[in-house]
Amino acid sequence: MKRYHMTVEEFDMMEIEEDHKFSEKYLKNKQLLLERIPTENHGWTGARIATAAAATVLVPTVVYAAGSWLGFFEGAWGNKGKENSTAYTETIEVEGVEKSQLHPAIEYEEPDIDYAEQKIAPSVQELPISIDLQGTTLTVNTVVRDALGNAVVEYTLERDGGILTGLNQLSNGRTKYGAVDNYTVDYSIHFACGLKEACSEYSYKDESRSTDSKWYCYAYIIYDEAMFKDHAKWIVQSLENRLKESTDEYYEYWRKDFESLNGKPFTKEDYAEWREGLKKDLEYWENPPMDDQGLIIDYSLFHNMEDRETENGSFSSEDHLVTVPLEKKRVETLSFASDTGRMIAEISPISLQCSVTSDSAPVSVIFKDGTEYIVEDSETLNYYNSLISGGKCQIMFNRLVKIEEIEKLVISGNELYLVK
Repeated sequence: MKRYHMTVEEFDMMEIEEDHKFSEKYLKNKQLLLERIPTENHGWTGARIATAAAATVLVPTVVYAAGSWLGFFEGAWGNKGKENSTAYTETIEVEGVEKSQLHPAIEYEEPDIDYAEQKIAPSVQELPISIDLQGTTLTVNTVVRDALGNAVVEYTLERDGGILTGLNQLSNGRTKYGAVDNYTVDYSIHFACGLKEACSEYSYKDESRSTDSKWYCYAYIIYDEAMFKDHAKWIVQSLENRLKESTDEYYEYWRKDFESLNGKPFTKEDYAEWREGLKKDLEYWENPPMDDQGLIIDYSLFHNMEDRETENGSFSSEDHLVTVPLEKKRVETLSFASDTGRMIAEISPISLQCSVTSDSAPVSVIFKDGTEYIVEDSETLNYYNSLISGGKCQIMFNRLVKIEEIEKLVISGNELYLVK
């Protein structure tokens, strides 16, 4: 049976006849939904409503040999090949208007390898998994996850003649890489842990180990179950609206656009099957499974990319989903709270989760010896990934934090102490 799925983006791009009017309720609901879509580094949470991805479950061999993880510890949380920088302001021109742009201070540190072997190594899982991305080889080497569900993945990209990246969130700290509109890039990759739609991902290229033909990269993944639930609600509302606006009376409008998009006839029987598919999708997302899927590698292979440059060109995509079961042991956390209990936080050596009351949350870690790790303030961004959602802030550190040596956390001016 054929299934005719359409993403929200495709829905909004359809060329409906001018005399067709969507209902005021639909337009109002759509605007409310758009206003709720996260705009920060939220991975791909505005994802496909339904995918035809080929799912594969891989069970890797787990090897414990902490000495072999030196490169992982140094690459994920070290300072090799990374430059510290002070904050500075640059004047840029935007649509003919000069504006000031702040470049925040960034500082890296050498990791304590003994601490890493003690606190991180027992939770590290070696894979490795190799995937052919049409001439580019993706190898996922190592993954570690903490009790908050946040994770770091080490992977490489290899290609003779140089890397053409299909990642739209990849940087070396200052320079962003990305070629999502480049016709020569014929793949895309996303990583997640736990639940695909519950994750925010950002990748970093390790310049100290990378060459033109082989890149060493690290994905910093934030897990937020509440974001997944919001995503599910958003999809449910979108599907409900779509079903309301795709009744029999609108068949001709949908037929023209489907045939234009796919180049094939779209009969009333096809239309009925498509609506049945929407109903099944709605039933799924009204009560989606919440099972831990482990490490998730979601990648797409694009075909006929050169046709995109032609006037009537099109290309096709082949979607794949690889899941890797992860063992239950995770990097442990400690709990902190303010005297009033109004603010609480959980912190591991690799990430922080805390309650916030605004869209910005200056964060500092004060250690017992008096030293300070400024995670974020008005001129400093010492982290790899962050997410503020639903009154909660999550941060992936750019160094290993010895949580047992913390005196207090200072978050938005509030002091939080260890909960004993």
